[in-house]
Amino acid sequence: MKVANLLKIYIDESGDFGNGKGSSKYYLISFVFYNPKIDISKEINDLNKRLKRIGYVGMVHTANLISKRGEYSKLPLNVRKSIFNALYLFAKKIEAKYLPL
Repeated sequence: MKVANLLKIYIDESGDFGNGKGSSKYYLISFVFYNPKIDISKEINDLNKRLKRIGYVGMVHTANLISKRGEYSKLPLNVRKSIFNALYLFAKKIEAKYLPL
């Protein structure tokens, strides 16, 4: 069966409900609504190539990237900045809208 219009929704959360040391002050949920008819494969390929040139392959977790935790704990600041820059350039190239609540 062919679907005329299909909308994908990605949901992600960040933060925690705890009040202990290291707990987040905020808890947030983000939604990304994506129309797969809009091809961004070139932009994704460009992002992956840029990350590979930086020397980073894998999923990017911005909270850990900012706080220098986990897989980013040993990365120098200039490499972490380069990863952010790659994400920024990707976001500029795709047609995206930000709707705050």
